Amino acid sequence: ELFQTSLVRASFNIRPSQIFARVTGEMSYGDSIDVASSRLGKGGALILSARIRPFDRLEIEPNYATSWVDGISGPEAGQRLYTEQALQVNGIVHISSKDTLRTILQHAQTTRNVSLYSFPIAASSKRNIGSLVYTHTARLGTAAFIGITVSNADTPGYTLKQRQSEIFTKLSFQI
Repeated sequence: ELFQTSLVRASFNIRPSQIFARVTGEMSYGDSIDVASSRLGKGGALILSARIRPFDRLEIEPNYATSWVDGISGPEAGQRLYTEQALQVNGIVHISSKDTLRTILQHAQTTRNVSLYSFPIAASSKRNIGSLVYTHTARLGTAAFIGITVSNADTPGYTLKQRQSEIFTKLSFQI
């Protein structure tokens, strides 16, 4: 089904200092679509991010996002149907002009009010990912990467807890 939506949006982007190199935010509110049940609701989204440089060779980039949909008619009117949240923190250490160490931590969570759906749906799901990557750049377009990634996901009642770990190497070059 094709829905027409109306939203109010606002955003800001500031660069307050050398330490807080960037702070941004985006907000929206209005008509939102609950994709799982193909219905229109009221909701919004909020995204906040920053780039923090406490030292010349260290960058920290936290990012937070949330979105939600509330019911607008029938028994779900005014009740929260769906909420999604995500948090990501990137850390980058510039060891030298050619070497960096990057860590990425991510957490995502979704919750639904199952009593407001006409079909079976997971009440919640969570996902966590952690990654550590060393990069050596030989020249423009040529780099080597060595890293490890660990992830886990859980949707109680629908799938078994999943855990995956990988160690990887990658060579990248420009022809």
